[in-house]
Amino acid sequence: MNAPTASSFRSLYPDVNPTNGLPLTGVERLTLVVACMVLIYGCVNGELLIAGVGLALLLFAVVALSQKTARRIRSEARNRFPAEDWSEYRTASRLNLNLYIPLIWLVIIAMTMAGFWWIPHDYSVLGGALIAAISGVLIWFMPGANPVWNRRLRSEQGVQWAPVNQRSQNPGPDTMH
Repeated sequence: MNAPTASSFRSLYPDVNPTNGLPLTGVERLTLVVACMVLIYGCVNGELLIAGVGLALLLFAVVALSQKTARRIRSEARNRFPAEDWSEYRTASRLNLNLYIPLIWLVIIAMTMAGFWWIPHDYSVLGGALIAAISGVLIWFMPGANPVWNRRLRSEQGVQWAPVNQRSQNPGPDTMH
C-alpha cells in the first residue's frame, strides 16, 4: 500500500479503523437467532404461516442490520479501498468461514428436513421447539458472528492502527519559561 492511498483513506474515512472489525452486538445476534428459530420451527411443523412470519422477521433483521450507519460507511470504505488491511478478510481466512458457515447451515437444514419428515404429529411441537433451540445455539455461536471467535486475534495483533497524536509530533517542554 502506498502513502497517497493511506492518506486519502484516512482523510475520507477518519473514523473507520480497518484493523478493528464491527462485530454484531448481543441484541443484533439475538434478533437474528429469534427470527431463524421462528422460521425453523415453522418449517419443522409444516406451518407455512409461522415459517412466513419467521422469514419476514429474518429479512427485516438482516436489512435493519445492514442499514446501520457504521456498517454502511465501513462497507463503502471497504469497497473503495480494498487494499487496506481489513479485519474481515483476516477473520474470514483465519476462521475458514467459507467452510464452517455453509457447513453449519447444512446441519441446520438437515435437522429441519429430518424433523419435518420423521417427527410424529403428536411430538411435532416439542420436536420443532427442540430443533429450533439447537439451531438457535448453532447460530448464536457461529464463527464470524459471535465475538468470542475474534478475541484471540485481537490479543495477538495488538494495536496496529491509531490516530495521529499531535502532541507526540512536536516534542518539547510543556511550559515555556
